[in-house]
Amino acid sequence: MQIYAMKTGVMTVKNRYCDAKGRLRILRFTSSLLDSSFRDIPVYTWAIEHPEGVIVIDTGLTAEANSPGYFPRLQRPYWTTQYRYKITPEEEIGPQLQMRGIPPREVRWVVITHAHFDHTSALYHFPNTEIIFLRKEYEDVQRFRSAHFAFPSKWPDWLKIRLIDYVPESVGAFKQSYPLTQAGDVRIVPTPGHTMGHQSVLLQTGEQNYFFAADASFDLPSLLNGTLDAPAFNSNVTLRTRERIQETASSQSLIYLTTHDPETERRLNHRITLTLSPQNQKITQPQPVEGEIG
Repeated sequence: MQIYAMKTGVMTVKNRYCDAKGRLRILRFTSSLLDSSFRDIPVYTWAIEHPEGVIVIDTGLTAEANSPGYFPRLQRPYWTTQYRYKITPEEEIGPQLQMRGIPPREVRWVVITHAHFDHTSALYHFPNTEIIFLRKEYEDVQRFRSAHFAFPSKWPDWLKIRLIDYVPESVGAFKQSYPLTQAGDVRIVPTPGHTMGHQSVLLQTGEQNYFFAADASFDLPSLLNGTLDAPAFNSNVTLRTRERIQETASSQSLIYLTTHDPETERRLNHRITLTLSPQNQKITQPQPVEGEIG
């Protein structure tokens, strides 16, 4: 089974966007707005060549983001002053899949971890593919749209969207999951906090397991030290989700892969598993995450 990490461009963001101050979201956003220093972060997507069909996790950026006209007029000053986007058409997920011998039209599933535009803006590369959304995430983005950091008006009308709900089947420390494959080796698990419908993908190979965490944390250090990003919707739920990830890693070999970590591709290529320090291993039983069964 082949797994690919594909960097679909780079975003330049405020330092405090990644390492924000305060538990309240408004305080974290304020700290980001007032920051004058920037950093580059990658935007990774993944593809799994699975026996049941190719699985893509998120679609990454579109080169259209380089144009100010891509963003809603009233919000354009925010999107064009707080961020910069560096991506060419060749770096979009479609050409990158083609380069690896995977025609986008032959991708069976695209799993959307959450609707933020840097994870969904290249959906138009997948006309024949079933697009997997958590029902709550899809409904939230339809209600709040660009306030949800998403622009669904730019998604093609012809998308084949399947809305899913979790079932009470445990995997690791997660009491709910959604089995994507018949083999049961690819499961979608709830990782809310960054958005309340955020989800991650767990691939179990029998030797090592891969946790495609998206924005459950922006990088590995923030998973372990509790650093919050500015857009995280609910800090308490975010931290409980991270406890659940760490508890899962304490009981199985887990390669932790996030969207914006510069080290994520190296961890994949070298099969570097998540190692918890003695302090991190002393994890109390996580409290139920909002909306969870059982």
